[in-house]
Amino acid sequence: MSKLPTPVPRRRPRIPPPRPVRQRRRRWGLGVLLLAPFLLVAGIGGWLWMHWPDEGVIDPQVRIDALTGELQREVAARQQAEAEQQRARRQLSLLEAEKDAYREDVERQEAELARLRDEVAFYERLAENNNDSSLGLRDLALQATGQSGVWDVVFQIYRAGLNRSLDVSWSLEITGRFEGDDEDTTLDQDELGVEQSRSIEGFRLLRNVRARVVLPEDFTPEGVTVRVEPDEEDGPEPTMKRGEWDRMTGEGA
Repeated sequence: MSKLPTPVPRRRPRIPPPRPVRQRRRRWGLGVLLLAPFLLVAGIGGWLWMHWPDEGVIDPQVRIDALTGELQREVAARQQAEAEQQRARRQLSLLEAEKDAYREDVERQEAELARLRDEVAFYERLAENNNDSSLGLRDLALQATGQSGVWDVVFQIYRAGLNRSLDVSWSLEITGRFEGDDEDTTLDQDELGVEQSRSIEGFRLLRNVRARVVLPEDFTPEGVTVRVEPDEEDGPEPTMKRGEWDRMTGEGA
């Protein structure tokens, strides 16, 4: 009995997928191909990020050294700024001192100029006034000599007008009190050791006088009196000027 041939299964015909399905598959494959480089880059970046050392693993000493260096730079900058500020303050102080000195110098010059103007006006009046020939005293002052109890008494005698000359005499006395005394004592030029001549011959217009006096020990002076009188009986009237010692010391009276 012969075998019957095995029937061969029939192959189903391949039915292509619908067109929309094919298009989706094609787009998906193309997207995979386009994303592959980005995925590779992202993978490499992720690996580097995972293995890159962060601040937590930096040596603390390195961080401390960096902060110390920054602090030192800040301190140096602050010190330099403070030094510049101090130099600016010193410069400003010097400028202010120079300004004050300049202002004081201007004030002194103005005062000296005013004094010289007064002097010129005085001399002009002295020379032009021929109607008044009376005697006068001015600029009574005390000047220290540097020796204990030794003083110079200075003053000016003047007479207005350019008329005839005149012979005059001057005298001075100092009033004060000896230690332990209750009453004042008046010392004349002889008791004060005045050696200058007290006579002026041919006096005309103005004469400067300087008389050195020596005060006794334990004597406290209180005032100085200077008198000037003509030697002629028919001359001008005598004149007198008094100054307080404390107020006259170093100043004109």
